[in-house]
Amino acid sequence: HCWIARQLGAEAALVSLSGKDSYGKTWRIFELPYVKWSERRKDDVILVPDFASDVIDTVEGRVIAYMQVPIHMRQDFDWRSDRITMWTDSPFMLDLCNKAYPGKHVPIVPNIVDDEVFPFIPQEHREEGLAFAFPRKGPEYIAETRRIYRERGGRFWHFELIDGLPLMDLAKEMQRPQLFLASGDIEGCALPPQESMAAGIIVIGKNARGANFAMEHGKTAFVANTPEEAAQCLFDAEDLQKRKQIAEAAHQQISRYF
Repeated sequence: HCWIARQLGAEAALVSLSGKDSYGKTWRIFELPYVKWSERRKDDVILVPDFASDVIDTVEGRVIAYMQVPIHMRQDFDWRSDRITMWTDSPFMLDLCNKAYPGKHVPIVPNIVDDEVFPFIPQEHREEGLAFAFPRKGPEYIAETRRIYRERGGRFWHFELIDGLPLMDLAKEMQRPQLFLASGDIEGCALPPQESMAAGIIVIGKNARGANFAMEHGKTAFVANTPEEAAQCLFDAEDLQKRKQIAEAAHQQISRYF
């Protein structure tokens, strides 16, 4: 969001305690300028992520509180104040915000998918039958889906479990698979399914109670909230023409967030 603000002509910078870049090149931060937290100006508008909401009341000027993850939503700041604007990133999170902060106007400001980091690669140019899953979320769902698929005779899809990779290393790996199994049960607005859709990877999995709002079953993805449903979708996704059709539709859907 900082990068986009600068592209639109705004004076914008990232803020850290030291005033230095703590991300490094692996996270692709576009060489944005940094400002030391103690050197921010009174007339600056400060965008504060939800996990740091306890610092909001220490800011004298205007604040944008960006609520993105359910477990980080707290009422430890004066959210009723007119100087505080609130954002969120999905219909699911909007419903939670309306309950936690009644009467506060909270627009949806979606996550941004970097189509240079996750370029579209057609299904036929990817490794046939390769599926990725992230065991950090929902490992039982992943394991049970694979078990049911194999027991029913499924042999087309073979899985690689990916965990702990920096963004740029992950982006390189994501040029390989034809399918991503989304296993997160509760999300604010999960980026991996969106990044997969941008890249031409078929997504099968949970819609995370509506947080993965870009997933439309049979159109832009295969929604499967149980392992049984996911295993059946794996069989359905063995059809190359069906995958190509969904991959194109998913890319068009998610391109609104490039």
